[in-house]
This record gives sequence, structure tokens and C-alpha cells, in this order.
Amino acid sequence: MRMNFGEIVRLEPQLGELFYQAMNHHPADALTTWYQEYKPVMSNLVGMSRGVTPILGTSEAYDICYFTIASVLGVYGGQVI
Repeated sequence: MRMNFGEIVRLEPQLGELFYQAMNHHPADALTTWYQEYKPVMSNLVGMSRGVTPILGTSEAYDICYFTIASVLGVYGGQVI
């Protein structure tokens, strides 16, 4: 079963807060802002840094959060993937 961003946020609400911050942030250089400000925070909340947790520690959860948050920040030209 494929998970979605909403399910992940229910397990880690700080990811939802990060999403809304990114949504309201309109940086001149989205890619640099992503790598310097958002990705480090996200990486502490989901993925391998979470250790062995049933959902939050998976690469699938990391990928979903990565593309969802980076998309709203404008990394992909404002297109949400």
C-alpha cells in the first residue's frame, strides 16, 4: 500500500508545519533555500535518521516528503509533483 503525505504528517506533525512554512515562503533561489533551510530539518524528521520505525524511517516516506515540500517551495518551478 502506497502512503501519502497526509498519513506521514499524522505521524510527525512537524512535517506539516514545515510544509506550510514552505508554502508561504517565496525565495528568490528555491533550490538553495531548500538545501540550506528545509531539507536539513526534514531529514531529521523522516527517513533513515528516524531509525527503524515502521513508516517514518522508510525511504518511501522520505521521498514523499522530499518531493512534496520541495515542490511547494518552488524547487520544481512551482509545479507540485
